[in-house]
Amino acid sequence: MEHERGRRREAERILGEIHGGLTNEEKTELAKGISKFKPESRQLARMIEFLSLIVPGLDESTTETELEIGSLPITAQLKLYKFVVLKQELEDW
Repeated sequence: MEHERGRRREAERILGEIHGGLTNEEKTELAKGISKFKPESRQLARMIEFLSLIVPGLDESTTETELEIGSLPITAQLKLYKFVVLKQELEDW
């Protein structure tokens, strides 16, 4: 069973590299990292600023918006992962 999970994770990693997207594990890490941002934090403001370039009207919304990480363009997923999980500066879109 553990061997099978290891093979599945390795296959996801390889597919992520081929397609340039995040694995399910990386998406989970990203979601957990985002959930730790404080509402008034600079990091959250910067992330919303970045996402508003991709999702029109996001920065003007007064209600909580839920985005599916997998629905974002691969480039956006990777940039967010680097910013949130790896603590690198968020590059402009």
